[in-house]
Amino acid sequence: MAVHAFCEQRQLTETTFHHWHRELRRRAAAPPAFVPVTVVAATADPAPSIEVLCQSGHVVTVPGASPATLRELFQALATLAGGTPC
Repeated sequence: MAVHAFCEQRQLTETTFHHWHRELRRRAAAPPAFVPVTVVAATADPAPSIEVLCQSGHVVTVPGASPATLRELFQALATLAGGTPC
């Protein structure tokens, strides 16, 4: 589909289209960002959770995180980072 037709169909200006096209290509080329993780002392809770504090200030909580789940999470993050452990 031509850019003009795409923009017309979605009520976008071509300037906006090209801006986001460049921005998304730039983001795709950027190296993955690492997220700082803080590990806190275990509690008596049999199903501990993990919290990841993002640089944006958002907090992602994974409840009931088993050791196997956390291992898979960190292996996946390392894979995304080109094998570098986080």
